[in-house]
Amino acid sequence: MKVFIRTDSSLAIGTGHLMRCLTLAEELTSRGAKVSFICRDLPGNMNQQAECNGYCLYRLPFKDSTPVHDPDLSGYEKWLAVDKETDAEQTGAILSGADEGCDLLIVDHYALDGEWERLQQPLVGRLMVIDDLANRPHDCDILMDQNLYKNMQGRYRHLVEDRVRLLLGPTFVLLRNEFRKWRKKISTHDGTVRKVLVSFGGADRTNETMKFLRTLSAAGMDKFEYIVVIGRTNPHREEIEDFCKAKSNLHFYRAVDDMARLMVETDLAVGA
Repeated sequence: MKVFIRTDSSLAIGTGHLMRCLTLAEELTSRGAKVSFICRDLPGNMNQQAECNGYCLYRLPFKDSTPVHDPDLSGYEKWLAVDKETDAEQTGAILSGADEGCDLLIVDHYALDGEWERLQQPLVGRLMVIDDLANRPHDCDILMDQNLYKNMQGRYRHLVEDRVRLLLGPTFVLLRNEFRKWRKKISTHDGTVRKVLVSFGGADRTNETMKFLRTLSAAGMDKFEYIVVIGRTNPHREEIEDFCKAKSNLHFYRAVDDMARLMVETDLAVGA
C-alpha cells in the first residue's frame, strides 16, 4: 500500500502535527505500507525528521515573496503560507506523478478542509483526515480525532457525510512505542513533588518556557529540581540554556528522544 501524508511544521504551527503523523507512519510501515511525506518548507520546520526516519519527503516551496501575513490569507490559512487552491495544485502534482499511485492520502492540517480534499479525491484510493478542531467540513473516507470530548460522537455529524468512518477518542491515540514501554514502569505516586518537568512544545514561538522560568525564579521555588525540555527549532534556545546554566536546580535538554522516560521520572509536569 502506498501512503502519502500531507502535514506541516513551523515556528507558527509547532511540531505536533508532524510528530503524530510520524507515529502513524511508523505503524503503517510496520504493516507493510510505503509511506511518503508532503511538507512545505516553512520557517522553522522539522521536515528533515521525516527523512531521518527513512521516509521519502516531497518539499513544497516557501517563497519569501509570499508573506505568512498576506492580507488575503485568514485564520489557519496563514499557517499554510499560500492559498488552498495553490496548495491543492502543488500536492496534486506530486500525487499524479507518483509511480505507484496513492492508495491512501492522510491529511493533518488545520488550514485544509473539504474543498481541498475534494480536489485530491480523484488522485487517491482513499482519503483520511486527522483533526481535533471540528470547525470545518471534510470530504474524506476516514476521520480520526484522538481526543476526549463530552460530545465526542456528535462533533463531526454536520461536517462529514454519513459514509465516513469516524475514529474518535483516546482508543485511537497516536502514541509512540516508547510511551507504551515506560507506562509499565510507572510506580504509585505518593503526591510528593521533588522533580518537575517543564516543556512547552517543539517550537514555543512565544517563549512560554522563559515566562515560566522567570516566574519560578521570582517565586523563589528553588527547593525543586526542574527538567527543562525544548524542541530542536525553539528560537529562544540560547536564552533558555543560559538561564538554566546559572541555576544548579535547572537541567536543560534539547530535542530529546526519551521524553517518556523523563515523564516517568518526574513528579509534576508544566507544559502545553
